[in-house]
This record gives sequence, C-alpha cells and structure tokens, in this order.
Amino acid sequence: HEQNKGRGATVTEGIRMAQGKYVGFIDIDLEVQAHYIPAALLPLQGGQADMVIGDRSYRHLVLFFHRTLMTNVYKALVRAMLGTPFLDTEAGFKFFVRSRILPVLDRCTDPHWFWDTEVTIRSYDAGLRIHSLPVLFSKREDKKTTVKFFSDSWKSLKALLRFRSQRQS
Repeated sequence: HEQNKGRGATVTEGIRMAQGKYVGFIDIDLEVQAHYIPAALLPLQGGQADMVIGDRSYRHLVLFFHRTLMTNVYKALVRAMLGTPFLDTEAGFKFFVRSRILPVLDRCTDPHWFWDTEVTIRSYDAGLRIHSLPVLFSKREDKKTTVKFFSDSWKSLKALLRFRSQRQS
C-alpha cells in the first residue's frame, strides 16, 4: 500500500487476493521461523483443522521474561474475558483453509494489531477447528522492539473490552 492501512487490513487483503486453497502469514521479522510452515499445513491438508496458529515459547526465558509474561497474561485475559481456549491469539503465525476463513474476514473490523485476536476469536465463534502449533520465538538481537509494555498493554485491554461488548451484542 502507498499509505499504511494497518496490519489487519493488509493481511486481510492478502488473504482475499490469494488463489491457493491454503493461505497464511508469518511476521516479516522471522522471529518465528519459516521452517514451521510445513508443519502448519499438515493439519489443514489432512482435514483436521481449518486454522493453525503458532503457540510461542521463548528462547532465553530469563532474557525475555517481560515478553513471556505479557504473552501469558494476554492469553489468560482473552480466555477469561471471552470464554475461549488458552490460545496465543497474537502470534504472527497463522494459516487457514481459505474457503473457511473468507466468511470470517467479513466480520473482522479492526485494521490494526488487534486483528490477530479478532480473527482468531471470530474463527472460534464460527466453529472453525483451530490447531495450536508449538513454535519457538527467537528475538532478533539486531531489531529494536516496538512493544511498549504499559501503553501497549493498556491499548490491548481497551481493545479486548470493546471487542467483548461487540461480540455480546
């Protein structure tokens, strides 16, 4: 895009434009490596899942304690507030059966970072079979994090509250 439309809007457009039976994405920084893609496709191709999401574990747990904590607290909040399984909704590693995800995308409204949670929960609500694939998150040492602990946590909580009220109506 000539102008940034947001992560969710961009991934949604890519999925809609794709022609394959299976579609997906991984974050460009490759902190979850591309070598997990074949394992993600297996449950889709075998008919056991409609959606596969990465379930991140962290290399160097002590060094990335705050990131691990944020991920696990967020997963617990999603579960408690939305009544869903303990899914890593924010992982930038998701693959889908395209025909099953397209109707879900019509219901997604967030064009930014919350899109990851929204598409996962709306998929769950639509009855898609979601498979969690354990993946290793390896922080790139050459990349400065864009995660701001307090402000991003507050934004995520507000987005969860807004989504919960939309979902209930």
